[in-house]
Amino acid sequence: MIDAIIIVMLIASITYSVILHMKLNKFYVVLREFAPAIQQFSDAVDRSENSVKELKATSSGLNQAKAPAPASDPVSTFFRLARMGGRS
Repeated sequence: MIDAIIIVMLIASITYSVILHMKLNKFYVVLREFAPAIQQFSDAVDRSENSVKELKATSSGLNQAKAPAPASDPVSTFFRLARMGGRS
């Protein structure tokens, strides 16, 4: 009786492994088909990351190159004095 149970379990495990092997083969075929698309996507992501870094570097350079506001601006002086209540 135990021999029959072991034989049935062996047949079931062999059948499962054959089915699994066939599914994995199909998966690898599909994976090989998508490999170029995945590589193109990866390259596009790398290019976009480099573009963002360049834009950040350019914008920080522009922010540093801006001239500071003149200290004798009459409008800002007026509002600064108004906030202080007219005191110098």
